[in-house]
Amino acid sequence: MWTCIKANAHAREALGAVLVAVFALAALIGVKLQVDATSQLQKEQAAREIYSEFLALSVRQPALAAGGYCDRRDATQIIAYENYVEYLL
Repeated sequence: MWTCIKANAHAREALGAVLVAVFALAALIGVKLQVDATSQLQKEQAAREIYSEFLALSVRQPALAAGGYCDRRDATQIIAYENYVEYLL
């Protein structure tokens, strides 16, 4: 029995090294996927927060939310509306 184990020791060591390399590569790929998913979630959360702030601004300033760029006569109203639209974009 020991002679069989000793005779195949190099093959088992090589197989072990290959398996370690495969598992290490799988772990690196898993980490990369997890980092990408976390980054995407952070971007989505930031977008939700910005949109929530935009909706709050629309409620506080219903005149801006009504639209009508051509109806605005005062330069202050035009600038406020332009900034409102830029914030939306």
